[in-house]
Amino acid sequence: MTDLPRSGQPRKTTKEEDDRAVELLEDSGVGSLRRVKRKLGEEGINVCIATIRRRALEKAIKYKKKRSKPLLTPDQEEKRLKFARRELKKGAAKHSKQYVFEDESLFEALTTSPGQWVPRDEEPPPKPRVAHPPSVMVAGAISWFGKTSLIRIAKDVNMGAEEYISTLEEGIVPDIQQIAGNEPWVLAHDGAPAHRAKKTQKWLKDGGFSVLSDWPPNSPDLNPIENIWGMMKEEIQRQEPKTEEETWLAAQRSWDAISLEEVRWLLGSWGRRLSAVVASQGGHTKY
Repeated sequence: MTDLPRSGQPRKTTKEEDDRAVELLEDSGVGSLRRVKRKLGEEGINVCIATIRRRALEKAIKYKKKRSKPLLTPDQEEKRLKFARRELKKGAAKHSKQYVFEDESLFEALTTSPGQWVPRDEEPPPKPRVAHPPSVMVAGAISWFGKTSLIRIAKDVNMGAEEYISTLEEGIVPDIQQIAGNEPWVLAHDGAPAHRAKKTQKWLKDGGFSVLSDWPPNSPDLNPIENIWGMMKEEIQRQEPKTEEETWLAAQRSWDAISLEEVRWLLGSWGRRLSAVVASQGGHTKY
């Protein structure tokens, strides 16, 4: 018995060199293929970028951009952990149906989808970049009972305590009272300055409203409405509004298109979000 001649180009790297290339690829401090090639060259392993890419495919690893996450201090991690444990102890599934998650978000005009499907030999049109695009600030809330109306915040108005109280008084609270009926509900909002201002706290207390206390800092991953904003931004990008008014209309259409089933599905993740915070000891989660 003799081996038949091998077809194709002989392998240029040894197993040890392959393992080293993969090790560098998985090292968060190295990063790109060019850096891996340069690092290997410094170690006397001369391979091209195409070879390194093939080794990555063989090991089923892929380069992905890191998602932006708020920087968490040890004190903030401790507060997140304490909050998550408390809410889980209370019964997350039960209380998620009582919470009304409120938030504000900014939507910009002249934004397009970051990518586009095109033929292999073609390039997508360039993505326009504008230094100061027209924008619209909105506020809204979601609950097991449904969504509030989407509220437009006046242009060039800083969201201080008075503006936030006006948003609650004239929009959020009446809508929730209407859709919730006689069911009890608890306002859940983050620790933005306007939310934790003494004037806001007094207004909520005088009105007899229940509020979820001690929301931990730098914790957008705990608020399900953040996912709604993300879905809306993708849809607004698709519509490609050019002006502030077009952006507002696109935001309204996107908000109205969010179904009650989608809202309840997100609210159902409340317990999983809390459990993920506990599992990471107060650190970042996938949400």
